[in-house]
Amino acid sequence: MNALDQAILKTVAYFDLFSYPLTPWEIWKWLFQQRATFVQVQDALKNSAALRDALSHQDGFFFLAGHEAHVHTRQSRYVLALRKYHIANRATRILSAIPFVRGVLVCNNLAYSNGTASSDIDVLLVIKAGRLWLSRFFITMVMHLRRWRRHHGKIANRLCLSFYVADSDAGVQFEPLLLKPLDPYFAYWFRKLVPLYVAPRTYEKILNNNPWVHQYLPNALPVAWAAGRSVDAQTHQAVQRFGEMLFTGELGNALNHLCRRFQLRLITSRKGSRLWQHTTDVVVNDDMLKFHENDRRTLYRDQWDALVTQRV
Repeated sequence: MNALDQAILKTVAYFDLFSYPLTPWEIWKWLFQQRATFVQVQDALKNSAALRDALSHQDGFFFLAGHEAHVHTRQSRYVLALRKYHIANRATRILSAIPFVRGVLVCNNLAYSNGTASSDIDVLLVIKAGRLWLSRFFITMVMHLRRWRRHHGKIANRLCLSFYVADSDAGVQFEPLLLKPLDPYFAYWFRKLVPLYVAPRTYEKILNNNPWVHQYLPNALPVAWAAGRSVDAQTHQAVQRFGEMLFTGELGNALNHLCRRFQLRLITSRKGSRLWQHTTDVVVNDDMLKFHENDRRTLYRDQWDALVTQRV
């Protein structure tokens, strides 16, 4: 295989881990660590003898040979995703009214419309710097009272509130979270963030402050906003501004500090947490709260490497 053939195989094999076949356009867009034109990708898919042995295609989708069932899986999961996005939109309308929330972005499998019936709704929450702990307290309480928060065995169609970042002047920096030497999962996770609600310039600032992703996915473009999935939060801005007016200044500082102490006490009481392993699975500081106790990035990377090795 030449370099482009290998990149195409790696790309299709990665998404095969999630039963997600790709169209030729998606293969080009998500092409792993290889810059190429769409015409070059089309030509390789059509004429490469090596890819013809490794890949199959059906109904406009390409997948690893023998995995035809993934086409139906992707199509059926898209239907499931419509309901999950409906729930996510309803929750985001409420979240956009909570003080200091600057962004709600869908991530992980639902970002690809690829969640299962039993899966939750993963979101990245962007919070104004200096109010991370206070805003998290409000978010947790409101989402719990509305029965939209994932907790214990209540998972399906509930929001997983496990990732918060502070929107500081320097911008959100995700590069320190990358696994070494390679982290394909996080690159795809980052590039497929779907913004349901973001304050002006917030999404653009996140993208601009993370140029490392271009080394992984040089052809990928920012997610285009879909009218049916983004949330018009203008009607909630007055509520948010009023709340922020109440909790700005010394009162807000004191309450944020109080919430920080209370939440840290709960977080550090979990003796079996990956927090104590000092990895990027669980991160706890004033700029980022990441609670991925079951982080599978290394597992996916190893499985992906095995799939590619079998077919090269």
